[in-house]
Amino acid sequence: PSSAMVVACRIAAYLRDRLTGWPRGTHLANGGAIVAALAQAVDRAGGKIRTGATVQGFVLRDGAVTGVNVGGEEIPARLGVILANGGLNTHTDARAALTGQPGHIALPPGTPGPHLDDLVAGLGLQADRSVSQPVLWAPASVVPSTVSRAGGWPHFSDRAKPGVICVGPDGRRFANEAAVYHDFVPRLIEAHGAHPQGAHAWIVTDHAALRRYGLGPVGPFPVRLGPYLHAGYLLRGGTLSQLSGCMGINATAFTATVARFNDHALQGKDPDFGRGDSIYDRGNGDAAHAPNPTLGPLTRAPFYAIRIHPGDIGSFTGLRTDASARVLAADGAPVHGLWAAGNAASPMTGGTYSAAGLTIGAAMTFGYIAAMDVAQQRETRG
Repeated sequence: PSSAMVVACRIAAYLRDRLTGWPRGTHLANGGAIVAALAQAVDRAGGKIRTGATVQGFVLRDGAVTGVNVGGEEIPARLGVILANGGLNTHTDARAALTGQPGHIALPPGTPGPHLDDLVAGLGLQADRSVSQPVLWAPASVVPSTVSRAGGWPHFSDRAKPGVICVGPDGRRFANEAAVYHDFVPRLIEAHGAHPQGAHAWIVTDHAALRRYGLGPVGPFPVRLGPYLHAGYLLRGGTLSQLSGCMGINATAFTATVARFNDHALQGKDPDFGRGDSIYDRGNGDAAHAPNPTLGPLTRAPFYAIRIHPGDIGSFTGLRTDASARVLAADGAPVHGLWAAGNAASPMTGGTYSAAGLTIGAAMTFGYIAAMDVAQQRETRG
């Protein structure tokens, strides 16, 4: 009842906002709250936010960055420029060249703009590609345009719910489904990257788990399944064998895989991939489910599947910077007047992903460091 009351109050507040003329709800959280707070700070300081303006290059004077070129207009910078336009993955061709996976999905799709390497070419710079992984991986599915939530959909934690497994086009498991998404996709590519249809897999569940937890954009009960089934996004089979036919995979291997998984899941164990052994795995499961929060058998028909592909939520190929967020030239010397933060800067983790929010944390931290260094430059110049 208390949870229902919270939901009812949120819905009422949203309806009030829309009925009083707001184009969206005014309650902000997560990334939206961060961006709104930053925008408010810019507004209070008398700054301007220009949208729909593509930076085409830098204005240089005596080897220093002194502004940017936007549509032929030179916008001067008294002290320099902080570059925070993201990495290379906003371009389809650039992502394909980075990852070797031309069909993988950007989440969300990048905003059209200049290629980072093209933008800094006039400075003799290039993005650093000496990282362990070129992008921040996340498994993704493509929701058809006939469904309201159309577009790429990241499968972050649904893979870890009891009664859910992932199998490759050979009908077999290939990884710990509950693993962090950045680690899951390389296992998928390693196992099935050579497939004629490109690297892909299937996330599979039974009726009980689907209606309790949902799967991807398909919400739990009472969300209607019809639109997703009619669009061909969500596949359904009365038996595992029928579902394998819809998926186009080997029925014998698939049913044997599910049977083996079910036997061990009832005991709360996964001897094949260690699913549920870590705190991270269990945290993405269902705390009320025993004996293991992330392991449950698939037993209740019908059964469902969604096709997933390699996707990413940002690139790890940015410009080399120092501890003050100053962009470094090939010889290691700072480029005067240019700082970088967020995915525009090469990550301090070297392409690994230690925790959710890593890119946001780094962007805010080094954005702050860059601004403080700019302020110090101002004091030095008087």
